[in-house]
Amino acid sequence: MGREGNGPIILEMLTIAIAPLDVGSAKYRPKEEVDKVRTEHDPIEQVRGRLLNKGLRSEDSLKKIDAEVAPSINEAAEFAT
Repeated sequence: MGREGNGPIILEMLTIAIAPLDVGSAKYRPKEEVDKVRTEHDPIEQVRGRLLNKGLRSEDSLKKIDAEVAPSINEAAEFAT
């Protein structure tokens, strides 16, 4: 149903923890590993690329969405720290 655009879809995104859960812990992941995951396996960037490649969204429309959600993301991040 979702593939035809007629309803909700579920996205499963596999991620890794790139930082320790507590501030006092030693370095959690090597910088090279984090950089590789961010450049090759970032689920947000993968979905972004698919939307662009399939012509479902333009770069401008995705930038507009980014700008719209940035305040909420920043607020949540600030609350979490």
